[in-house]
Amino acid sequence: MRHLRLLNLGLTALGAAVFGAMFLYLSVATDDFNRRARDVAVAEVSERFENTVIRLGQEDRLNSLSRFSEQLSERLEARMEKLRTDLANGIDVFVANILTANCKFDCEKREQARQAVQTFYLERIAQYQITLDRIETAVADQYENVIEELRNDLRIFSGSNFAIFLLAFLLTIFKGRASPHLLPISLSMTVATVVAATWYVFGQNWLMAILFNDFLGWAYLGIIAVITLLLIDIALNKARVTTGIINATANAVGSAFSVVPC
Repeated sequence: MRHLRLLNLGLTALGAAVFGAMFLYLSVATDDFNRRARDVAVAEVSERFENTVIRLGQEDRLNSLSRFSEQLSERLEARMEKLRTDLANGIDVFVANILTANCKFDCEKREQARQAVQTFYLERIAQYQITLDRIETAVADQYENVIEELRNDLRIFSGSNFAIFLLAFLLTIFKGRASPHLLPISLSMTVATVVAATWYVFGQNWLMAILFNDFLGWAYLGIIAVITLLLIDIALNKARVTTGIINATANAVGSAFSVVPC
């Protein structure tokens, strides 16, 4: 029992430290985070770019020709379909060049990027009478929004994990008999610690990409909610529910291992 308690203390203390540091980093190291998040943000803005340009084109045409709505609808749809074809390749580079030209990153390359933006615009978009300054403003605004969305998602990720590890750490201290019940939770949450540490140290963008996916993000929050309920069960209900889950799992895999309520 003592060894299990020490293991739980070590895992939960490490997790709380990692996610506490991560939350602090997200709150104060704005420039470094923006650099790390750049590739994911550019990819997301690029994915939205076609719809953004089409929306701008529709707004311009509708504002100038609203009296001919029925004819306009057919012409506009054909025009927007051709625009989609013209934007089929090179959007990600174009978006990155717009952001560079506006000194969102790689500001020293802004003149080269500005020329590339002009070339792409004249070849692919100018014929649709959508002004370049509107496109640049829309891309820059979306980029800032995506960066902030990513930061908020990671804050929720790190903050919720920090709270869980802190609660598990306190339970390990004050409810030592619950060590066998806490160990599966500590071990499973350690996976999240390793993932977070990998991103924090090596700058792996896939963590942000995963969290930015709505389905996966909500799925993870669901897992966090279940673990929180189990910790509350350990704290207030003598781990009766957790005991049942652990024993049922052990029986399902043919193990004789079992625990009792604490």
